[in-house]
This record gives sequence, structure tokens and C-alpha cells, in this order.
Amino acid sequence: KLERDYETTITELGRNQSTAPLIGQYAHLKAFYLNKIDEAVELLEETIAMPRNSPLFLAQCKLELGDILILKGEVWDASLYYSQVDKDFKHDAIGREAKFRNARLSYYMGEFEWAAAQLNVLKAATSQLISNDAMQLGLLIIDNLGLDSNTTPLLIYSRADLQNFCNQYEKALVTLDTILTEFPAHSLTDEVWFRQADIYYKLGNY
Repeated sequence: KLERDYETTITELGRNQSTAPLIGQYAHLKAFYLNKIDEAVELLEETIAMPRNSPLFLAQCKLELGDILILKGEVWDASLYYSQVDKDFKHDAIGREAKFRNARLSYYMGEFEWAAAQLNVLKAATSQLISNDAMQLGLLIIDNLGLDSNTTPLLIYSRADLQNFCNQYEKALVTLDTILTEFPAHSLTDEVWFRQADIYYKLGNY
């Protein structure tokens, strides 16, 4: 129903600078909740190509497009869009948001040391929200890399986080269970329980 409402409204008002934010929201709905990822990418590319959009709005669209490209598995293209925003808005909050998303993407890909280095820079960000997010993810990585250099549990956990990001909740729960089964009493155990609780909450399974 929501998809029809978006389509009807955009058709009535036209595709232009005024409805561009609405189109961006529509793309998010298609990608993350309707699994119509290619259609979402087309909508955002169309919005980015519109004339007279503000640089800040274009940056927001690029961040959203980067997120959606992760759903497609096109992580390098996603990183490219994040990097463009980071470069164009180096001293602004949205630029730091882009840097955080790039660091989070590195974490999803198992590039833990690189991700931790980027997150360490962001901990000093003036934006409290970004600073807290960076600190939380950075601590997760550092605390659980393992003294025995075994990164497998953290790799599994980061894969579950990626599935959670993609709204693949059942897959994420199964992946997290793998850590509990194969690595009992690992330092990630409390994180696994907390993440599972968060997913069950999203599913309404109180």
C-alpha cells in the first residue's frame, strides 16, 4: 500500500527538484523492504542526475545509493560513493558520516585493522552521534580480534551484522548461533546475545 501511495503521489506531482526527497524515500522503501534493489538504484541515479539539486542533498542521495549497493554486493562502488561524499564534505557532519559508513563497510568485509584505524579518527568528531557510533564499533573490533590472532568469530559476527543491515534477520540469527555453537565462551558471546535480542525486537518477537 505504501508503495502504491508513493507511486501515485510522485506521478501526480512529477519527478522534479521538489519531489526529489520523496523519490529518495521511495528508493529506500524499495531496496530495504520490498527487495526491489535495481528499481531503487535507478530511482536514486535519476534523482542524482536532476538539475539544481543542492550539493548537500546530492551527498545524501549518494550515501543512500552506497547503502543500497551494499545490498547488491557491489561493495567497491558503495565505497566509491562514500568516498566522494567524504572528499566533498571533509569538514562537515555528512562527510564524517560518509567516513563512518566506509569504515563500517571495511568491517563488514573483514578488514578489521583498517576499519579500526578509520574509526579511531572519527572518535574525536564534533558530532556526538558519529563519535559514539565510531567508538562503539571500534571497541567491538579491538576487544574481539583475539589474542590468538583467530579472527574467525569476528568475521562471522561481522557477516551477521551485514545481514542485519540488509534486513535479512533470519539469516543473521542463524549466523550468530554459529558463534555460540562453534566458539563457546568467546568474548563475543555477550555481543551475540545482545544482537540477537535486538533482531527479535525488530521482528516483534518480544
